[in-house]
Amino acid sequence: MALFPHLFSRPMKLRSHLWALVLISVFPVLIFSGVMIFVSYRQQRADLDRGMIDTARARETSRVLVLAAVQVFLKVRSGHVSVLTCAALLLRTAAPTME
Repeated sequence: MALFPHLFSRPMKLRSHLWALVLISVFPVLIFSGVMIFVSYRQQRADLDRGMIDTARARETSRVLVLAAVQVFLKVRSGHVSVLTCAALLLRTAAPTME
C-alpha cells in the first residue's frame, strides 16, 4: 500500500465497493466468454477446413472415375479391347481413389 498512499488514505464509499464488486464479478465472465468464443471459432474453422478437403477429394475421385469411364468407352467403341479387359482397367483405375 506504500505505492499509492493517496488511494488508501480514506475509506471507500458504498458506491465504490459496489463498483468493485461488479467489476470483480464481471471480469472472469468476460474472460471465460472470450475464451469460449475463440475455441468455438477454431472448432468451426477446423470443421470447415475438413469439409473443404473432403469435398475436394470427392471431386477429384469423380473426375478420375469419369475420365477412366470415358477411356473405357472409347477403347470398347474402337474395338481394340474387349469389354472385360476395359472393365478390369476401370476397376484398377478406380481402386486407388476409393481409399
